[in-house]
Amino acid sequence: YNSYLDAGAAAQNMLLIAQALGLGAVWLTFRPDEIQALRDHYKLPAYIRVTTYLALGWPAESPISPARKTVDEAIIPTASSST
Repeated sequence: YNSYLDAGAAAQNMLLIAQALGLGAVWLTFRPDEIQALRDHYKLPAYIRVTTYLALGWPAESPISPARKTVDEAIIPTASSST
């Protein structure tokens, strides 16, 4: 069962789409008491697992993205590659 991995992949894809649309987004999780409150409020059956959520909105600011590293900066040499 890869349900947690599936949820993570779906959340990541939604974050990428939100960013492409100019939305601000953050990936968050719930505390146990919040999960129970959601279960009670929406009358969720036990087989539904509440794991994560995304907060989306129009950002008040547009921060400048940090520069990307070059390939050479990103690669960590190993002992065998230093010769």
